[in-house]
Amino acid sequence: MKVMTATYDEVFTKRVDAMTLEQRAEYDAAYATAELASSLAELVYNLRTTAGVTQVELARRMKTTQNSISRLESGGSLPTLRLLDRMGKALGVRMSITVDGAPGAVCFGSAA
Repeated sequence: MKVMTATYDEVFTKRVDAMTLEQRAEYDAAYATAELASSLAELVYNLRTTAGVTQVELARRMKTTQNSISRLESGGSLPTLRLLDRMGKALGVRMSITVDGAPGAVCFGSAA
């Protein structure tokens, strides 16, 4: 009996090629959202740990729950700009949003 094997890339390519245009657009949108959530999760974690603050302490400063901080750090939810502003203020950091190729930046939060 011959065992058939395939690499991840082969299986992935086969599945993507079988998608309709609508399915591919939905997949691409979900992937982009997950990638953004992961990047922001890493940012939140790094800001908090660099400040030497626990999830519980950050939650207290932001008037939210430790569970919401945990969800952010695991990529389980996307933070709103309002939440990022509150985090910047709670950690005493100034955050900014930049867009490649666009002039200027939007800054929020503030150093304590």
